[in-house]
Amino acid sequence: MRQRGLDEEEKPGITRRSFLRGAIAAGSIGFIGAAGFGTVVSLLSPPTECRGELLNSFLYVNPDVEIPMWFVEQGLVGQEALITDFQPGRGANVIWKATISEDGQIACGFPALLIHVDPAELSFPDDPAFDPGEFVQGGLYAILNCCTHACCRPGWRLIPRSAYLKDLGHENIYCVCHDSQYNPRIITKYRHPSPPDASGAEYFGVHKDAAGPAPRGMPLIPLELDGPKIIGRVKNQAWYQYLDSKNKTIPVAEGESG
Repeated sequence: MRQRGLDEEEKPGITRRSFLRGAIAAGSIGFIGAAGFGTVVSLLSPPTECRGELLNSFLYVNPDVEIPMWFVEQGLVGQEALITDFQPGRGANVIWKATISEDGQIACGFPALLIHVDPAELSFPDDPAFDPGEFVQGGLYAILNCCTHACCRPGWRLIPRSAYLKDLGHENIYCVCHDSQYNPRIITKYRHPSPPDASGAEYFGVHKDAAGPAPRGMPLIPLELDGPKIIGRVKNQAWYQYLDSKNKTIPVAEGESG
């Protein structure tokens, strides 16, 4: 295992990080919801049920698939994602805004994907409101991992490309539940349906490709760096209020605006 955070590892007893490893790795959290690929588990608990320390960073989680995942093989499950972990083509299942209870367990959090794309391949919307520097760090960006069709948890390279129902000629974020695909190289502007079905908010998200029934892309999460640590911020809570999350609220840390 690669050593990170040696000051924590050298302390006697059980650290918060070792609790996190146990909490996440002991029973892999299902993110993609289909036979043989885990169980759909909603992590979108109301904030009133979230008691404990709130993390704005992203924690690696085990997607529990047969294909070896680089962050699992490197022993990073339960650790905070660092910008130095990524290179073009890498992606990872993570939990954003995890709330850690006093006994080190994850009380709640939001499923997300971190994906690194060669910056030369990225396409952005022609919209003055979109600032690439707000969302992309050296080709790395984050999305709320909640498919806009039925809120399953899509993945990046979790299954062989040959298993895609419809191959569009390029590698996509893929949802095994109903075969929706999202092109990670294109960012597009969307609007959620009006209440009560969703928030009605305009947002920027990863591009919904032609395959599958999802009606629009999944929303981006603004990023900043704290040294090498990747931090997710909230631009507008309404971006993340849709499907089973439409009546939930993203917990906002001190100093953030909704």
